[in-house]
Amino acid sequence: MEPAAGDTDGRTGAAERRLARLGYDLHDGPLQEIAVLAADLRLLRTQVGTAPAEIVRGRIDDSLGLLAEIESDVRDLAHSLESTKLLSRPLAALVQAEADQAEADGIAVTVRVAGDVDDCTPSQRIALFRIVQESLWNIRHHSGAAVASVGVTAAPELLSVEITDAGRGFDVERTVREGAATGRLGLAGMQERVRLLGGVLDLVSGEGGPTTVRATIPRWRPSDAPVQAAAMPRLSA
Repeated sequence: MEPAAGDTDGRTGAAERRLARLGYDLHDGPLQEIAVLAADLRLLRTQVGTAPAEIVRGRIDDSLGLLAEIESDVRDLAHSLESTKLLSRPLAALVQAEADQAEADGIAVTVRVAGDVDDCTPSQRIALFRIVQESLWNIRHHSGAAVASVGVTAAPELLSVEITDAGRGFDVERTVREGAATGRLGLAGMQERVRLLGGVLDLVSGEGGPTTVRATIPRWRPSDAPVQAAAMPRLSA
């Protein structure tokens, strides 16, 4: 028996959303880590022959450790298309780990988690974490900020996350447009993640800062009535 047209369309749409999320997971996870690894190797190249041997060995060990992380993440994605470690640990712990990485780079990050943030679907949970991860990565590498804050809230009808930094700020519309045109999926990827879950993403920034990334996602489960896709996220300067 051939599947009904509606069933086929539904499966196709679900497959497309899954593939889109896979692309964003690759960007936010292994590809970000590869970029860090490349930067470390470039630094190591400048130190070979001049730096003490123990420093060179230490950098090689760091690079090997990061390479092992990349391998683990790629294996997770290959096996499940959704990184298993994101589903096995409390979301608050995952968010705090990202904040700790930012603090290791000299950025003071306050974290606030309210409500049962783990009582949501795997797709919602991964989207919330990836938004925090991508935002903090951007803050660490582009903002010049010394302080930042992360808030994650689970309300009865909505899930929300807000990340704010006191850095230099940027032109949101131009940055998103240029990033999409050159294949850099960071901000555009956050937008699409939220849109696929029926939510809204606000990016508020401007030259001189501050910058706020705010996402809200309706709480629903597969047994609920289908959620209509929201309008494209708003960009604010």
